[in-house]
Order: sequence, then C-alpha cells, then structure tokens
Amino acid sequence: MTCDLLSSLRSVSFPHPVWVVDNGSDKDDSAVFEAAFPGVVVKRIAENCGFAGGVNRAVRMAADEGYEYIYEINNDTLATDNFLLPCLEIMERRPDVDVVASRTRTLNPKTGEFSIWGYHSKPEEAQRFPDGFLETKNVLGCGMLLRVKTFLEFGGLDERFFCYCEETDYCFRLAKARRKLGIAANSLILHQGAATTKGTGVLYYGTRNTLLFSRLHDSSWMGCSQTLVNKAVLPGWKFLFTGKAMSAAVIGHAFSDAIRGRFGKRKDPFRKINGVFLFVLLSPFILLYAVSISAKLHPWRQRQTP
Repeated sequence: MTCDLLSSLRSVSFPHPVWVVDNGSDKDDSAVFEAAFPGVVVKRIAENCGFAGGVNRAVRMAADEGYEYIYEINNDTLATDNFLLPCLEIMERRPDVDVVASRTRTLNPKTGEFSIWGYHSKPEEAQRFPDGFLETKNVLGCGMLLRVKTFLEFGGLDERFFCYCEETDYCFRLAKARRKLGIAANSLILHQGAATTKGTGVLYYGTRNTLLFSRLHDSSWMGCSQTLVNKAVLPGWKFLFTGKAMSAAVIGHAFSDAIRGRFGKRKDPFRKINGVFLFVLLSPFILLYAVSISAKLHPWRQRQTP
C-alpha cells in the first residue's frame, strides 16, 4: 500500500523530497520503498507512537532540517498529479492560513470506486470559491499541508488520542485561536479509509476518542453527538441483536475508558462479558449525553426574544 502511494507520487511535477515515517514497524522495508521511489528518505521511529506521535516526530525532524511546510499524507492514499501545488500556493499567499487540506475522495469498499466526497469537499462547494480555498473548521487528516512553525507553536497533535480525532482536535484548537484552515478546491487525493487499521481498533478508538474530544471541547460540536448515536449507540444494540456481542463489547470498553478519561494506546484485552455489561449499562447515559449536546445547538434554542 505504501509502495502504491510512492508510485503515485512519481507523476507529481512539482519537485519535493519524500519521507516515509516508519512508525515502529518490526521489519525494515527501506529497500522496498527506495525501489518504488528512488530518493525516498525513510525515517524510522523505534516504537509505534500512534498517528499523532508519528506526525509530531516527522514535523520536528522537518523543522530541524529547516523546512517551512510539510504535507502529511496517509499511506492508504493515492496522490493525483497536481495535489501539492494548489495547497502550497494558498499557504504562500495567505500567511494567516496554517492548514490546507486536499479534497478527498474515499474508496467505497462495496463498489471499489472512489466515490464518497470528504468533509466539505463536494465539487459544487468548491465551485463557490473562485480563489480556490474553502475555509472550514475541520479537515481530514489523511492529506494536509501544515505550516511547521504554527504546528510546533500549538504543540502539534495531542498524542493522548493515539489515533483518530487528533487532527480534529488540532483544527479546533487553531480555530479557537482564530487561526485559518481549510481545503484547496483544486487539490485532490484518493483515500481508502481505515485500510491499515484492522480488527477492533477503528471501533474502539473512534468511539472512545469522539467522547474524549467532546469533553475537551466543552461538548459543543453537533457532529460529535451524531457520531455517538449513529456509529456507537445504535450499531452497538444492532451488534447485540445480531449476535456480534464482541463488537458491542468493544464499544462498551470504549465508553468506560472515555468516562474514566483513559487516553493513549489500549493495552488491556477486550473482555466480552465485561464489555457487553458496560455497553448495556452505559449506552442509555451516552445517548442522553449525545442528545444534550444536540439540544444545546438546536436552532430553536438560538432564537432571540422579540
């Protein structure tokens, strides 16, 4: 998968150094990567620091070598021939912008086609911005150009998340400080989505970190409540009724760890009986919590008294 990405980078006409950040792999594949992309630099990290830790270390290494920008791209993506230059042009002419992401088309696993448009990146929305920049509150972290100075100033990605929601947390911290971020309308990458996370990882970290994110940011994001209900509470009950008790148990463990404020990489095993009990016990409270988030932002609460 990484070699496919490196091969796709060959078609990019803009000159750029390419680093592969090896985040604690057991095997050194440097020779394989160098064959796929001559001149690639492999930066090996001794242990798996999660997505957040890997990106943070890469940016610090780039800063040490004097780079002003770094484009972070997941290894389960494919680059198009003009994905980089539009992002760089925006960053150069807009010193107030600190993150510029690419439009993202995500692979539909059922059809095998890249057909689902990423966050706020539908073609019709891009056409509304003739200057080529769509300002947003959040971007997808699978492909984004970062201003190195700002990234270090804000402490980088929060490594407590380990994986999932860390780029959203970074974007929200920037937005609260009135910094600008958004999407380059003329930049496009293809993303497979969770292709390198197997087993229960996506379910656990996605659920736990969504709850932790809402707590860190004053429970003020409508999308958080929708995610909790649509991707955790309701699927969990469906898992139970369809005999997939282990999946429901994973959600239960995620709920429990989030309520206790447990960040980082999970080392404890998922226990089915304990997890199912936690899910059944906690899901009504999580549902009420999610509804309360929505209620705070519901339009009828925003009406002003005449």
